[in-house]
Amino acid sequence: MYVFALFSQRDRESPDPLVLDHWKFFILSAAALTDGIGQQKSLSLSRLETLGPEVVVFGELRVAVERAAGVVQRGRNRRR
Repeated sequence: MYVFALFSQRDRESPDPLVLDHWKFFILSAAALTDGIGQQKSLSLSRLETLGPEVVVFGELRVAVERAAGVVQRGRNRRR
């Protein structure tokens, strides 16, 4: 699994990377990334978006990563 982070603040006057609301997170499986770009070593945002990542804000990140990793919400047990 890959989690890409994008600082999405548009205000150039007062950018603050410590404000978590200014970040977007893109969650993508390793298989989807490999299938989408192969041996390529770099990735643009527009290309990443075509690969179908789950896009979340910081407050949703943990749940989205757990979902992608296959963690069951009931009792927080891992699937085997």
